[in-house]
Amino acid sequence: RQLPAGGGQVQILVRIQKRGGRRFPGVEVRLRASPGSLYSGGGVLVTDAQGMTRDRLTTRKTAVVTLNAGGTRYRFQVPVAEAP
Repeated sequence: RQLPAGGGQVQILVRIQKRGGRRFPGVEVRLRASPGSLYSGGGVLVTDAQGMTRDRLTTRKTAVVTLNAGGTRYRFQVPVAEAP
């Protein structure tokens, strides 16, 4: 999936689990996006009892989001469609 041309907002859901699939509460998570802005402002988020946390990205162009969870980094892309 992708955001429409001109961008918009997308909710980012993070689920942290241990090996074997058990939920992992209390993990500090930071998100960074380029370009774009995050509702959290890049501050620390903490997973809840279900091992979940969330943020919201607003961007006009395809963004690369970097997720740092407990010292482990992941990167993923949030694509924005090209204008017709």
